[in-house]
Amino acid sequence: MRFITRGAGNAIAERLVINYDGNVGIGTSSPHANSKLGVGGSVYIGGAGTSNPQRTLHVQGTGIVLSEGDKERVYITQSTTGSDEGTIHFGVRDGGAPVEKLKIDHTGLATFAGGIITGRTITLPANEA
Repeated sequence: MRFITRGAGNAIAERLVINYDGNVGIGTSSPHANSKLGVGGSVYIGGAGTSNPQRTLHVQGTGIVLSEGDKERVYITQSTTGSDEGTIHFGVRDGGAPVEKLKIDHTGLATFAGGIITGRTITLPANEA
């Protein structure tokens, strides 16, 4: 099943697809076979309640952001290139630049607020020991 609209210049655009096995694609004509929902673009998930400020989960590219109103509060991203490839970053933002609080690299090495955890050992920088 396909849902199509006419856009600018009367061009036809496919907006939503439900394929033969029930997978749904929004903004993509071929949802991934291993998921029930495939979205070509960013995803915003928010409540329909009247809470103020409203919290929103925004999924795009290599990351997830939890926002409160128009302010990003928490983020999780993954590096996809360079020497940092495969590293997962966890951070917060409170009106300013993002502040990384935890990083886990592709080997499992965790770095948090300047310290490092390896197995059961916690190593702190010299100025925090």
